[in-house]
Amino acid sequence: MKKMKKMRFMLIVLCILCFSCKKYLDVKPDSSLTVPSTVVDLQMLMENYSTLNSQYPIAGELMADDYYTESWNNLPDNYRDAYIWGGSEFDQDASWLFSYRHILTFNNVLDNIDKVSFKKNEAELVNYVKGSALFFRAFYFYGLTQLFTRQYDPNTAKNDLGIVIRNTSNFNIRSVRSTNEETYEKIISNLKESMDLLPESQSSPNRPTKAAASGLLSRVYLSMKEYANAGNYADKALAAKAELMNFNELNVISNAPIGRFNKEVIFPMTSGSLMPAVALVDSTLVKSYHENDLRKSCFYRPFANGYAFKGDYDGTGFGVRPFIFAGIATDEMYLIKAECQARAGNVNSAMQTLNNLLITRWKTGTFIPLTAQNANEALIHILTERRKELVFRTVRWGDLRRLQNDPLFSVTPKRIVNGQEYTLRPNSPRYVLKIPLKVIQESGIPQNP
Repeated sequence: MKKMKKMRFMLIVLCILCFSCKKYLDVKPDSSLTVPSTVVDLQMLMENYSTLNSQYPIAGELMADDYYTESWNNLPDNYRDAYIWGGSEFDQDASWLFSYRHILTFNNVLDNIDKVSFKKNEAELVNYVKGSALFFRAFYFYGLTQLFTRQYDPNTAKNDLGIVIRNTSNFNIRSVRSTNEETYEKIISNLKESMDLLPESQSSPNRPTKAAASGLLSRVYLSMKEYANAGNYADKALAAKAELMNFNELNVISNAPIGRFNKEVIFPMTSGSLMPAVALVDSTLVKSYHENDLRKSCFYRPFANGYAFKGDYDGTGFGVRPFIFAGIATDEMYLIKAECQARAGNVNSAMQTLNNLLITRWKTGTFIPLTAQNANEALIHILTERRKELVFRTVRWGDLRRLQNDPLFSVTPKRIVNGQEYTLRPNSPRYVLKIPLKVIQESGIPQNP
């Protein structure tokens, strides 16, 4: 039985590639070995959905407080360490490896986009391919910041260590760590440039658009606590796509009630998930939903001694290999917009934005609009609903980091393992993962504390 549990958990969160490479930062994907000669060649590099859209770095989900496990003793050492915020080096950390593997592909495209040939009627395709590479690279850069850098602080960002910003596919160029300020400047500049190049709409839902770039910019600015900018780009995203699902129209008791590429998805990005057999949803979270709130039935199902999650936006639901959705969706944009309105003192507008979302989640005729007398009351409502809406969407870990010093919203996550309590206190160095030891040994870049 223990052997079976361990095998099941080996599938969670990160699908570790078992191969060795000379340079972790510069591992060359097979698709990059052939020198591209046309813009169509480059387009093909950017449209591998099963890898580029499905291997986002989500180690933060292991450390967030939305779940607990009763199988800790059977987990691999690195997963056990992450679960209790132990701070060990991950020698085979797929979050780092996959990300830089994909970043090499994006850099290959960007290095060659001005060199390849194209037909007169392919000028728009050139813009799309370049914009797509910039967008994807920024997405993965941002994902890495949430794991391997400190929470962004404008007062210390010039000195805080950021990630390794790889701007070229030339693996002979030495890798160095940027500052946090340089890191976020690169992410933002890449996304703004991509917005100028990407189209308003796409024929395929897995391709990025202007709205996707706006949505990701909104998420990035929120993580930086630049709320005016976050609200502005959430508005831009919603101006292009503001549809919401009516949960009354879903089969909420289904094991997969939410479909892939549903009407709320602005851009899909996923990665391997927490297996229901060993990752049970925090019971306090499940109990926080009102009986008329359809999200409780849509997102969770009874399993073993608790509840399992089934409400992912990738459409896999409760199954053998569910996925975590890390992409951009309209519900997140409503929540960011509402929070930014509240922080700007626009309480009535903030509550209207929040209620526009919530009415689609409750049983028809039962929802009573929420009200607030001041900004703090509004923020309490909004952040409570954010927690309940964006479960297993890769944002909870970022919220714990962002709000760790907020007197109203700071949370100290706790785990109890074999009778021992572990806590993650504000400003703990364990909010930042160690860079894999082999990376440190081979590149010489400085390690996190």
